[in-house]
Amino acid sequence: MLARIRSEQPQARRVRTGNAFSNAPMLAINDALGFKAIHTSNEWQAHAAAVRHALEPGADRPSRTSTTPALVREGDATISEVPVQDAP
Repeated sequence: MLARIRSEQPQARRVRTGNAFSNAPMLAINDALGFKAIHTSNEWQAHAAAVRHALEPGADRPSRTSTTPALVREGDATISEVPVQDAP
């Protein structure tokens, strides 16, 4: 695919990809192709009512280390890129 990008888009300088940390097979492929992580993120999901309540003055707020059913961690992801000319 990177050879095709070099052929069809010679002006391209970098290619980016995004993957979940749990996707080890794809991360291994990206690593073999020379992709380097440039950004990571955590994704969270919450019910809007729970967020509104937590933001109210005087509301009880869970500690950063507590688990609460109102806030669920959805996953971690990484954005990686490789310079097109450096890719195999």
